[in-house]
Amino acid sequence: DVELPYEAGIDYSRFSVKILERKAAETAEEIRSIGNSAHSRKEDALRLTKQHFVWHEEWVENDAFDMLLK
Repeated sequence: DVELPYEAGIDYSRFSVKILERKAAETAEEIRSIGNSAHSRKEDALRLTKQHFVWHEEWVENDAFDMLLK
């Protein structure tokens, strides 16, 4: 198992697709199988989550620096 950044505070399943290493060759098929509406929901969730990975010079709540402190 891989631990992802901020995993305790971010639900990665909302914007990502977990692919087992042994199924890596089937990645394209797996992504195509999620459907357009699920893909759109994941894309929207990714846009909302982006703020947690951005670092600002000044403190911004829930940015990358703030997430490290949590």
